[in-house]
Amino acid sequence: MSTRNKYALDDAAARALWALRNEPLEHIGLLYEQEGVQATPTRTQHNAGRTKGSFAIPPGSLRGLFHNHPERQTRRESMGQSDIERAKFSAADKKQARQLGVPSYIAAGPKLRRYDPATGRTEDVLAEIPVELIRDYFHRRFFEGRDK
Repeated sequence: MSTRNKYALDDAAARALWALRNEPLEHIGLLYEQEGVQATPTRTQHNAGRTKGSFAIPPGSLRGLFHNHPERQTRRESMGQSDIERAKFSAADKKQARQLGVPSYIAAGPKLRRYDPATGRTEDVLAEIPVELIRDYFHRRFFEGRDK
């Protein structure tokens, strides 16, 4: 994958995951190529710890997976430890990416991470989030009292 395409994929994942960063339930979606990198609508099983879904995209267009890791905290767990675990890809996440041969992205609060099965590396992602999404978020938060 070229650097330009990698950044386009990172940016598409960031756009898709921006709305999910504080969701209490886990959601999943696909990134696919059709006149640029697009994201499917997400699917959820209404569960904080697992999700799956069926998607229809053009054959051969799959470029990546994305999902969120909602905040979970047990009584014994400190907030810091919860955040560390939340930002890790599970073995199932990595297996799915390897089987499909595409990167997987997660949003864990403010963190955006990528697992690349071609290299086996997990990295933080710095991507562009359109200013319109940020503006709309702050408008809803400050003027409508909503945090979604």
